[in-house]
Amino acid sequence: MSARHFAEQLRLKASTLHAQGRTVTQIAAEVGRSERAVYGWVRKLKEGGAAALKRQPGTGKSLGLTKAQWLRLGRDLERKPATARVKAAQWNPSAFAVLVTKVTGKPCNRFLARRMMPVLDYYYKKPEVDEALKKPKRAGTWLKHEASRIPLKPDPVPAQGQDSER
Repeated sequence: MSARHFAEQLRLKASTLHAQGRTVTQIAAEVGRSERAVYGWVRKLKEGGAAALKRQPGTGKSLGLTKAQWLRLGRDLERKPATARVKAAQWNPSAFAVLVTKVTGKPCNRFLARRMMPVLDYYYKKPEVDEALKKPKRAGTWLKHEASRIPLKPDPVPAQGQDSER
């Protein structure tokens, strides 16, 4: 079951419990959500019935690009970023956002760019890092940087004639 369907089932279960006469506090404890969330569900239930608790489809808001702009973005994605006058080694959401801003004249951030890239059949995959290049553990890093700063004192040597063990 997907998270979307699970959330719907949870809200519907809460509505059933409310119909049985349970308090909001009891419902919140049973379904594992806050009382505030349950109050919202109860309000929606009263206003629109059980249908109001189901997931509503997205707005489908258009990104506002023309067909020519989509085609140009698709062509530019097939090339290297440098040929599209973008300073990046490879296409990533931040570099693509710069390209979208240049092509459309509209501001674009990396989050919007990440949503746009699959529309153009481009899926960003983070480059794999070799295990040897990964940072060492914290203790190792601390030793590497701080050990040279710790002054080492020589072990005290007992003076002649004194007992080393007391």
